[in-house]
Amino acid sequence: MLDVPVPDITPKTANLCIGDIETYSTNYNSDNEYYWTVTGGAADCTGCDAWIDVEAEITVEWTTTGNRTITVIERVKDSDPVVSGTTSQGYVIYPQPSPFNLSASPVCSGSSADVEVDVSEVGTTYQLRLHPDNTPVGGSYAGNGDPLPLPTGAITTTTTYNVRAYNLGCELVSNPIEVTVYALPTLTLDNVGGEVCDGDPAGLKITFSSSTAVYTIRIYDDGDEHDDSPLDQESAPSSPHTFAPNMVWTGPAASNVHPFTAVIIDDNGCESVPVAPVEVTVWKIPETGPQYHIPNDHGL
Repeated sequence: MLDVPVPDITPKTANLCIGDIETYSTNYNSDNEYYWTVTGGAADCTGCDAWIDVEAEITVEWTTTGNRTITVIERVKDSDPVVSGTTSQGYVIYPQPSPFNLSASPVCSGSSADVEVDVSEVGTTYQLRLHPDNTPVGGSYAGNGDPLPLPTGAITTTTTYNVRAYNLGCELVSNPIEVTVYALPTLTLDNVGGEVCDGDPAGLKITFSSSTAVYTIRIYDDGDEHDDSPLDQESAPSSPHTFAPNMVWTGPAASNVHPFTAVIIDDNGCESVPVAPVEVTVWKIPETGPQYHIPNDHGL
């Protein structure tokens, strides 16, 4: 009695991409012959639809999308009655993701940028990655048919990215895109004038730097912007700059403490890191009473 053949198709990877070319095989037995078919849709198959006995494999180019089935019949040569075995394996052929373009606006150091896919595609997932090592950045996002922003998270230097678009069978990698990161302007604030009396000017030294020629310096007194603020490249053309507003004692205590803070904002919209408050103490001017004249003979 002849043994019934038990063919086993490999590889079994079920999800494939249109255009993939794969070789499928089963264990070869020189005493047997093989008949392969691909059903469910068009595919270019070398070795299908004919009995072959010199090998047990076929080569398939998946030219259309959808569900496909590969079947192989393995039979013993010249067996009568016929002794054969059959097996089938299912595959799903996916479409290639549609091409897309990327855009990104510059950001200030420490901020997150959005790398935007101009038109995302339903059924496709998008993953932002560092370029060129392809390290994933953040999570993946499903396409929705609209522009799709992919956040970089906080970045401090100009960085290059790419985007991998993929479904269960195919992937498409974008061209790289560079996200420009602007350095933050810097500012420090010092009280070099010490304590002052009512009506006297404070002495605040503002030391700053800006990568743009246009900038704005805003000074705050106890959280409110000072009447003499903001300064700009014309009113504070060089660093350091002395800010000397006339201070006002407001009572009721003998002295008031004014906590000053300041920031600089450059023409890129980048703002310096907040500084700790610098305190200026303003003292009340002592009051003097009316002058009196006491005659020499008073009380004599």
